[in-house]
Amino acid sequence: MTALCALWDTSLALMAAALLSLLILLVARAFGARRGRRHERVRRQVTRALLSGDMDLVPTGRRLRSQIAAEATIELVELVRGSDRERFLRNAQAMGVPDVFRRALRTGSAQERLTAAEALAMFPGETGQEVVAGLDDRSPDVRLGAALALAQNHHAPPAAEL
Repeated sequence: MTALCALWDTSLALMAAALLSLLILLVARAFGARRGRRHERVRRQVTRALLSGDMDLVPTGRRLRSQIAAEATIELVELVRGSDRERFLRNAQAMGVPDVFRRALRTGSAQERLTAAEALAMFPGETGQEVVAGLDDRSPDVRLGAALALAQNHHAPPAAEL
């Protein structure tokens, strides 16, 4: 009889562990969905603000806003031309997008550094120096990407330096 009781106790303990695991997964799923909805809402607001220039539409969470604005900038900047592109990039600059790319250029993975170097080269003004620093990166892909981005935007250093 004791072996049977031990078997029942073990099965009840396993069932309780499975139930607890299921409960934890359901709670994590609910929080993940909530975070995803918030991310999507902020993304819509940031995209509208980037395109229209109305900074009143921008939510207040600076770190999340800048990160989402950086992602949206990479996706949308090639679709915008002429004066609209210049306005788009000014709006992105006002949201702190170049700072996100500068941080990624210093601390990101090789793919993130490459994307950051290419994206930073699009911004007019002082960002050319950070991309020039990408020419000294340890990854050959990042160095090549930085050189191509600078050349495409007419900010390339002399060929002897390259």
